[in-house]
Amino acid sequence: MFGVLCFAVISALAILGQGGAVKFSTRIVPKAHTDHDGTLCPYKADIVILMDASSSIGHDNYQVMKNFLRGVVQHFDVGQDNVRVGLITFNFGALVEFNLNQFSTKEEVLQAFDHVQDIHQGTATHRALKYAREISFTAENGDRPDIPNVAILLTDGQSTHPDKTATEQALLKAAGVRVFAIGIGWVDEAELRLIASDPVDKYFHYVKDFSGLDEILAEFQQTSCAEITRPLPTTPVPTTTLAPTTTTKKPCPYTADVMILMDASSSIGPENFEQMRQFLLGVIGHFEIGEDRVRVGLITFNFGARQVFYLNTYHTKEEVIRAFAPLRGTEVGTATHAALRIARETGFTSEHGDRPGIPNIAILITDGRSTHPDRTATEQALLKAAGVRVFAIGIGWTDENELRLIASDPDEQYFHYVKNFDGLENIMGEFQDTSCNDITRPLTYVETPKPTPPPAKLKPGRSDLCLSKGDVVFVLDTSSSVGPAGLQREKEFIIDILYEFDIGLDSVRVAVITFDLFSRIEFNLDTYTTRDELISAIMSITTIQVGTNTHKALDQVRTGVLGTSSDRPDVKDIVVVVTDGRSRQPDLTRDAAIALKAQGPTVFAVGVGNVDTTEIDTISSEPNSQHSFFVDDFDALSAIKDSVVDKTCDYCHVADMIIIMDASSSIGEEDYTTMKNFVKDFLQFFVIGQERVRVGLLTYNVNPHIEFQLNSFYTHAPMFAAIDNLNPTAVGTWTDKALKTAREVMLTEVNGARVGSPKLVITLTDGQSRDPNATIAQANLMKATGAQMFSIGIGKWISQAELKVLASRDDYVFEVANFDGLATIEAQLQRKTCNATATPWPVGCNAVGDIIFVFDSSSHMSIYDFELAKNFSAELVKDLRIANNKARVGAVKFHDDAVLEFPLNFSYDKSTIIKSLLHIQKSGSASRVDKAFNELHTVAFKDCLGDRDYVPNVAVFLTNGNFQNPMKAAEYTIAAANAGVRVFSVGIGNKVNSVGVDMLAPRNTGAQSFLINGRTDVGRIRSELLSHICHDYSPCL
Repeated sequence: MFGVLCFAVISALAILGQGGAVKFSTRIVPKAHTDHDGTLCPYKADIVILMDASSSIGHDNYQVMKNFLRGVVQHFDVGQDNVRVGLITFNFGALVEFNLNQFSTKEEVLQAFDHVQDIHQGTATHRALKYAREISFTAENGDRPDIPNVAILLTDGQSTHPDKTATEQALLKAAGVRVFAIGIGWVDEAELRLIASDPVDKYFHYVKDFSGLDEILAEFQQTSCAEITRPLPTTPVPTTTLAPTTTTKKPCPYTADVMILMDASSSIGPENFEQMRQFLLGVIGHFEIGEDRVRVGLITFNFGARQVFYLNTYHTKEEVIRAFAPLRGTEVGTATHAALRIARETGFTSEHGDRPGIPNIAILITDGRSTHPDRTATEQALLKAAGVRVFAIGIGWTDENELRLIASDPDEQYFHYVKNFDGLENIMGEFQDTSCNDITRPLTYVETPKPTPPPAKLKPGRSDLCLSKGDVVFVLDTSSSVGPAGLQREKEFIIDILYEFDIGLDSVRVAVITFDLFSRIEFNLDTYTTRDELISAIMSITTIQVGTNTHKALDQVRTGVLGTSSDRPDVKDIVVVVTDGRSRQPDLTRDAAIALKAQGPTVFAVGVGNVDTTEIDTISSEPNSQHSFFVDDFDALSAIKDSVVDKTCDYCHVADMIIIMDASSSIGEEDYTTMKNFVKDFLQFFVIGQERVRVGLLTYNVNPHIEFQLNSFYTHAPMFAAIDNLNPTAVGTWTDKALKTAREVMLTEVNGARVGSPKLVITLTDGQSRDPNATIAQANLMKATGAQMFSIGIGKWISQAELKVLASRDDYVFEVANFDGLATIEAQLQRKTCNATATPWPVGCNAVGDIIFVFDSSSHMSIYDFELAKNFSAELVKDLRIANNKARVGAVKFHDDAVLEFPLNFSYDKSTIIKSLLHIQKSGSASRVDKAFNELHTVAFKDCLGDRDYVPNVAVFLTNGNFQNPMKAAEYTIAAANAGVRVFSVGIGNKVNSVGVDMLAPRNTGAQSFLINGRTDVGRIRSELLSHICHDYSPCL
């Protein structure tokens, strides 16, 4: 949050004039939007605009939104005695851009919009609502008594904290503020209707995209003006009444501490959620609530869990009922384990109202299966072992065995099940009696064996397990500002991440470093080999001291963990830094971060609270938007867990994907539906988004038809709706026309293609093209753009030869006997395309690849030529960026045998590699190029020696071409190409056998050959070779 404030202060200082007044440009802002009759709204009001400033909006749309707000402001008679205007922007936090009493003229307000920036991710709607109530609408900042208060909220996203948003909107409206809510695109309509004042049809507006704002401007001008004069509703805060019961029961006379664990996942839906709330209020209504009688606390859970209020927060039944009013279920996930853990560690503690000698009762209600069954089994056992009686209520599609395990014994008393939410009313009376009578029942506890957890489901965008192999270092701030509670949240945060990793000696290893005034390696990468050991060690961390010497921790990561014997050179390194403060010595922190990142790891930085955002970005890898995270407090760490996991795990990366579907009438309606479902299931695997994977779809028969472009949809739902509407339309299979349209129209910037993003083209067909020669030509043109092509043939009328033409590699060709067979290739296609979704090698050769130099060391090479070859390779390396996650270099030499001089993971230091290349010694007699290819295949390009399966393999042969069997060389290169290795053949010396050199580079494999006849050619050939490496091949990252 400090970073946003800091940015605002700097921006303000940059435009301060004399006397402290803000000095704006003298240009006149045109009145682009005026009322239809040119009249101004004649009423007085204090208006605060709450504008979404998240990075998801984009610069162009942000300008559209600001222009809309300018049009709204134009309609009012702005002035200190008429309409006053304030502005709050929000993203991961909120910022008061200007207050009601800051500007006295309309021109000043309109120009102030020019200085508003969209700079961060997140949608902290609750913060904006809170700031409006606590800061903007105050007398100190220009709010006037007896003048209507109006808030206008615009957003294009769902709030980060829906429960907090629900609370804050109620408080804002209870303070007498009329709230207009305008949603744009992919918003939570139910949430915005809740935020909007009544009547909702006046105060809530929705448009499909930003262009729609202009269409509703005139209507909004009229509505906002008219509503200023309408009397406010007299009810200050929405309340919830108890569900009526068929019989009148006496209140339960016993004393207890009752904690409700309420499923708040989005799968429930608003109507069902209300039924669940009414049921719980009926249960609460049966107790005598009071400080000395029954105390009630509430925990909600979805992807995480949150203590809504404690046992000692409220002391009357009315207060508890009122606290239930703003609750809603809006997030995915069912983290039952987290709710059980919070109940034990926080809920039932004396600090938060738990009383000794008073029965502890937990009532868990859910409609789903827990996200982590194994952890849920552990936590339920720990909670019951602490003496808590647990009731479990399952609704609909739950895991009955899991809920019976959670429930105390006997099951018939503590476990309840209904088929749907309507059934809750039917068990109300029975549950009231059971829960009351149980308070007096003697407590028995028998630990139940843990169930075997179900196999993990493949998550969208993952190529396999979340993280199957890697060395991960967590760096935790343990300074005194963090405090015990903050440290606990830090530990829970990394434990939650660990459950997404395949922990093991040969898979994912983990180390933890803590820092304050000093830095400590709590345990190293090779200390623990199981998840349970790691969790136990993490939970035992307790040190809290003064100081924030971040640089010491970063240096210790580099010198004490990575690069030591415990770090594996053949796996990727990941560092996750969590801190809540500014480092004591920023310059040293900057230098330490640069040195660490130069070593090659991917570094993620999480800033908690009032941090220096610039320093967080300095610590994290580039781009910062993908590696820096900011949260308001330690409790919010759970909210970004999935985002961090998303970035650290083996997810599919950025790509522009074009799907070309045969829509000829030869495909029946049922088969076409099967193909559409296959495409949707395939796409479900990817993380679709404006900054992630974009998808365009084209169908074809006698002509191509663009169904949607790369920039049409950024979420699955509307994309899938468009696919559902597709139908085969005409005869003909003109594949060449489809490829031409995809290349010339769809893969253009105007239609959403991004410069630098990998391009994937997937063709599905059940027949042969009408013009095979034209199809070959168009396929070659597509490949020349660097696009990775995949082909899927269905049925018996396909051409295998043509499918190969439509694919970049042989293993990118898929064939199935019929449309039902598509399901059998789904996972394999996902994996292949996922491995191709990577950042291509950008201009300037900031290349990502595994490159092996292959030196001919036979007697046919003179000492002079061999030295020239080594110098050529060294000069080439100077132009590459050597790093663990960039270019890796190894070397092989061959003669009558072949030997690996050094592997790809030998070193990530450029000077070390160059020295090693120059020290290779010439030896041998015969020139067995077959031995060289065998060494590449069986040794050099192996995972254990640094080869990465998600980046391209390149072999650069440095030879004079005088092989024992030069005519066989082409066969070896073709075999290598089919295995994913691209060969470059460089002929060196005055006695070059050009036939042998060229045979190493058959054109149909993408290989290239070059000739160097003297040192003067080295620079030119080096540049040409780099050009091919950097621009002709799109590797995966």
